[in-house]
Amino acid sequence: MIGLDVPSIDEVESKSLPSHRLALSNGMAVIENLDLRTVPAGCYELIALPLRLEGVEASPVRAVLRPLNR
Repeated sequence: MIGLDVPSIDEVESKSLPSHRLALSNGMAVIENLDLRTVPAGCYELIALPLRLEGVEASPVRAVLRPLNR
């Protein structure tokens, strides 16, 4: 999984989305537009709950970080 705090893993103007395609072809999910400004450094479990939508390849998610006690 790749999580980013920017609008896209590819150039915003990209039509071919090469980074998206590379990640997906390697079984990696991509989560974009995360707001990480208030997240302190540490180890977390990410819980990402997508909307159940039919006929689409992407969905907004409710992203929740749960601190891991180490």
